[in-house]
Amino acid sequence: MRWLWAAAIGGLAVLLVAVVMGLTTDRSELTVAEPVGATSDFEDLAPPDPTQPPVTQAEPTQPPATQPEETAPTPVEPTVPPATDAEFEAVVDDIVAFVEAERGLVFMERPVVLALDAAEFLERFNALVREDAEEYAEEYENYSGIYHALGLLAPDVDLIEAQEALGSGGVLGYYDSDTKELVVRGAETTPLVRSTIAHELTHALDDQYFVLDRPEYDDADDEIGFGFRALVEGNARRIDAAYEAQFTPAERAELIAEQNRLSLGLDFSVVSFEYLELVLAPYEDGQRLVNDLLRDGQQALDDAFLDPFRTSEQVLDPDRRTEPRLEVAPPPADGEIAEDGVVGQLVIDIMLTAEIGSTQANQAAEGWGGDWFVSWDEGGVTCVRVDVAGDTATDTDELEGAFTQWATRRPDATVERFAELVRVTTCG
Repeated sequence: MRWLWAAAIGGLAVLLVAVVMGLTTDRSELTVAEPVGATSDFEDLAPPDPTQPPVTQAEPTQPPATQPEETAPTPVEPTVPPATDAEFEAVVDDIVAFVEAERGLVFMERPVVLALDAAEFLERFNALVREDAEEYAEEYENYSGIYHALGLLAPDVDLIEAQEALGSGGVLGYYDSDTKELVVRGAETTPLVRSTIAHELTHALDDQYFVLDRPEYDDADDEIGFGFRALVEGNARRIDAAYEAQFTPAERAELIAEQNRLSLGLDFSVVSFEYLELVLAPYEDGQRLVNDLLRDGQQALDDAFLDPFRTSEQVLDPDRRTEPRLEVAPPPADGEIAEDGVVGQLVIDIMLTAEIGSTQANQAAEGWGGDWFVSWDEGGVTCVRVDVAGDTATDTDELEGAFTQWATRRPDATVERFAELVRVTTCG
């Protein structure tokens, strides 16, 4: 289900300044991490020393794909003269070779890299937002209400506004798996642009072997959409971080300056910390996941692309990679059901943290075993009811305590206990 864990723009996976700056969170608040190259709160988030695994020609695999997958952009003031076409292509060739070596695969075809000026690029990005909003108008409306009810977006902000704000907050490039084109903002080969090309080339390479556009995940009754996105973005983040690690001190200083300029464009009055954390999760948590998988070799990563993790719990906790979610029956709705599905450990952690802080929220969310939610319209207001089960009776008790405290800070929220389940109802 693509919608609940941060609605993507069609197949567009946005690379934001918050990602490249290392904007991170301890699930209690989002803070700007130390500049690239400094120590992070997440020590295991830093990429391992770049290696050069043998380049092998894996057998292409082709899961079903029908619609374009795109990954995204970020704004930048050029600090170097525009490159000529030949110079730009030479830079791309060098990055292609780096990505192939890091990924351990070779391109079947060299992707086309398009360089657009800022105006053209942003016009194209905003058009993608509008097209997706028109195609999925009902989902945008329904999940805007769900996000309000769960406290993930401000009541006066809808998903379209949040997506547009993310775009204006800085998008550098995206990969379109339909056209096989990689689109970047500007032809200036700045350090940040080059790093973005490395990120998006990783998507292009993975797409040639594993097919990134999997619309069947959008309506899955689990969190496989998040599990797959964590692999896709975590792997690309790993490789762009390795690419940045070879920068000279001067290039790293320029990279940080570009990132700082970009960070000024993100409007936190529109994009809440909670919503941004959902957007960041596939990058942060995905990079840790991919680094962990690679301890067992490239085949472990490739196997995960073929059979992604199905819960956010499996992505977040290495000790629970094989633990299935508990099946929970849908709770009753007080109206016609608009949407239903799994909330999951990640979203529960974020929504609890927003109101009760990370310590209690983390402990409660880590005991998540399974859930199911339903939503309905109640006089123009969206209501959500979710039944949550803990892994153990103690875990369920902790979830009940955390949600009870959360509900005291949320208007129109109630918490009930039914044997092995905690039922949370909230409107917004």
